[in-house]
Amino acid sequence: MKGFALLLLTILLSTATLKAQILIGPVVGPQVSWVSFDKFGDSKGKYRQQPVYGFHAGMGMQFRVHKRFFLHTAVLYSTKGKYLEGKEDELLRFKSNYNFIDVPMLYTVEFLHKLGKVKQYKFFFGIGPNVSYWLNAKGY
Repeated sequence: MKGFALLLLTILLSTATLKAQILIGPVVGPQVSWVSFDKFGDSKGKYRQQPVYGFHAGMGMQFRVHKRFFLHTAVLYSTKGKYLEGKEDELLRFKSNYNFIDVPMLYTVEFLHKLGKVKQYKFFFGIGPNVSYWLNAKGY
């Protein structure tokens, strides 16, 4: 009997009208990564570090929490890496590429800026964790 009452209560409470919109779509973009080995900067003079260009792609989901506030999450495949070259020793070269599955979970705020009477653009600022799962790596 308790199970039936709980089921009936759940059905009655779940019939509330909700006005929410969930935005789902592709997420694609470039990314640049720098990786540093030295904790205290003692050997920074021995090698030159250069950025490694990669990308991320996947599916994202966003929904409005309040007027200007959104909750945004995505499941992304991303590539990152590092490249080091010796300053004194020309034979010292190290390049590696890493592949990840990233899941960012961001609480974002929307800013609307108007240019003149008609033109406007939006930009977002977000904060939150990014959970990454390392798939594989290649280096030489």
